[in-house]
Amino acid sequence: MDLTEQSITSGFRSQTDATCAAVTACRLMGFMREILTYEEIEHLCRIFADLGIRKVKITGGEPFVRKNICHLIRRIKQIPGIDSVTLTTNGTLALQHLEELKAIGI
Repeated sequence: MDLTEQSITSGFRSQTDATCAAVTACRLMGFMREILTYEEIEHLCRIFADLGIRKVKITGGEPFVRKNICHLIRRIKQIPGIDSVTLTTNGTLALQHLEELKAIGI
Protein backbone atom coordinates (compact mmCIF):
# COMPACT_ATOMS: atom_id res chain seq x y z
CA MET A 1 0.00 0.00 0.00
CA ASP A 2 1.52 3.35 -1.05
CA LEU A 3 0.22 6.21 1.06
CA THR A 4 3.16 8.55 0.41
CA GLU A 5 0.97 11.53 -0.42
CA GLN A 6 -1.54 10.81 2.32
CA SER A 7 -1.97 12.80 5.47
CA ILE A 8 -3.84 12.43 8.73
CA THR A 9 -5.68 15.11 10.62
CA SER A 10 -5.95 14.40 14.30
CA GLY A 11 -8.15 16.25 16.74
CA PHE A 12 -6.31 15.86 20.00
CA ARG A 13 -8.63 17.73 22.26
CA SER A 14 -12.38 18.15 22.36
CA GLN A 15 -12.04 20.99 24.84
CA THR A 16 -11.80 24.47 23.41
CA ASP A 17 -11.59 28.00 24.70
CA ALA A 18 -14.32 29.15 22.32
CA THR A 19 -17.67 27.88 21.12
CA CYS A 20 -17.11 25.80 18.00
CA ALA A 21 -19.93 24.31 15.96
CA ALA A 22 -17.88 21.28 14.91
CA VAL A 23 -16.85 20.38 18.46
CA THR A 24 -20.37 20.98 19.76
CA ALA A 25 -21.79 18.68 17.09
CA CYS A 26 -19.27 15.95 17.90
CA ARG A 27 -20.10 16.16 21.58
CA LEU A 28 -23.82 15.94 20.89
CA MET A 29 -23.27 12.88 18.69
CA GLY A 30 -21.32 11.18 21.48
CA PHE A 31 -17.83 11.42 19.99
CA MET A 32 -14.76 12.44 21.98
CA ARG A 33 -15.64 10.76 25.24
CA GLU A 34 -12.07 9.83 26.06
CA ILE A 35 -8.81 11.59 25.34
CA LEU A 36 -5.74 9.69 24.16
CA THR A 37 -2.53 10.08 26.13
CA TYR A 38 0.45 11.65 24.41
CA GLU A 39 2.10 8.24 24.38
CA GLU A 40 -0.93 6.74 22.60
CA ILE A 41 -0.98 9.57 20.07
CA GLU A 42 2.73 9.20 19.36
CA HIS A 43 2.33 5.44 19.01
CA LEU A 44 -0.48 5.89 16.48
CA CYS A 45 1.59 8.41 14.52
CA ARG A 46 4.45 5.88 14.38
CA ILE A 47 2.07 3.25 13.03
CA PHE A 48 0.71 5.71 10.45
CA ALA A 49 4.26 6.61 9.41
CA ASP A 50 5.07 2.91 8.95
CA LEU A 51 2.00 2.70 6.70
CA GLY A 52 3.23 5.60 4.57
CA ILE A 53 1.51 8.60 6.12
CA ARG A 54 3.88 11.57 5.76
CA LYS A 55 1.82 14.54 6.99
CA VAL A 56 0.18 15.07 10.37
CA LYS A 57 -2.15 17.98 11.14
CA ILE A 58 -2.89 18.68 14.78
CA THR A 59 -6.22 20.31 15.47
CA GLY A 60 -8.79 20.33 18.24
CA GLY A 61 -11.05 21.85 19.76
CA GLU A 62 -8.15 24.07 20.61
CA PRO A 63 -4.84 22.14 20.83
CA PHE A 64 -3.27 24.67 23.22
CA VAL A 65 -5.89 23.96 25.88
CA ARG A 66 -4.02 20.71 26.47
CA LYS A 67 -0.88 21.06 28.61
CA ASN A 68 2.51 20.54 26.96
CA ILE A 69 1.11 20.23 23.43
CA CYS A 70 4.41 21.57 22.06
CA HIS A 71 6.19 18.56 23.58
CA LEU A 72 3.87 16.26 21.64
CA ILE A 73 4.42 18.22 18.42
CA ARG A 74 8.18 17.94 18.88
CA ARG A 75 7.89 14.16 19.41
CA ILE A 76 5.75 13.69 16.31
CA LYS A 77 8.17 15.75 14.20
CA GLN A 78 10.97 13.38 15.25
CA ILE A 79 9.19 10.26 13.98
CA PRO A 80 11.06 8.79 11.00
CA GLY A 81 8.94 9.14 7.86
CA ILE A 82 6.86 12.09 9.07
CA ASP A 83 7.77 14.95 6.72
CA SER A 84 5.28 17.58 7.81
CA VAL A 85 3.49 18.48 11.02
CA THR A 86 1.04 21.37 10.91
CA LEU A 87 -1.26 22.90 13.46
CA THR A 88 -4.75 24.39 13.26
CA THR A 89 -5.70 26.74 16.08
CA ASN A 90 -8.15 29.54 16.68
CA GLY A 91 -5.10 31.56 17.75
CA THR A 92 -6.33 32.77 21.11
CA LEU A 93 -3.69 30.80 23.04
CA ALA A 94 -0.99 30.55 20.36
CA LEU A 95 0.97 33.68 21.26
CA GLN A 96 2.14 32.26 24.58
CA HIS A 97 3.59 29.26 22.67
CA LEU A 98 5.04 31.20 19.74
CA GLU A 99 8.74 30.94 20.64
CA GLU A 100 8.54 27.21 21.30
CA LEU A 101 6.58 26.64 18.08
CA LYS A 102 9.21 28.55 16.11
CA ALA A 103 11.97 26.52 17.79
CA ILE A 104 10.38 23.23 16.69
CA GLY A 105 9.66 24.45 13.18
CA ILE A 106 5.93 25.11 13.24
